[in-house]
Amino acid sequence: MDGLLVMVLLAAAAICFSYYSQMRAQLEAARAEHAQTSSEATTLQVENERIEAEIRALQSDPEVIERAARQHLGMIRPGEIVVAASRSHSRLQ
Repeated sequence: MDGLLVMVLLAAAAICFSYYSQMRAQLEAARAEHAQTSSEATTLQVENERIEAEIRALQSDPEVIERAARQHLGMIRPGEIVVAASRSHSRLQ
């Protein structure tokens, strides 16, 4: 009878240890995923703050507005002349 009880207790301990090991591995995976997600969230927050600052500047800073109009819309001031330069890859002979 004592032998059977010892066997049952050993089997229960083995099952508990197996379950504990499995849960521990899942916990570590969840912690790693949380750390990765937290890092990504921080990166995105910094990017959002940069974009918000850029939006504020585009709404209120005349120099930034002018630069954007020139770069993205090709606008020029009255009286300015646009000179287009291109590189030629041919050799002089």
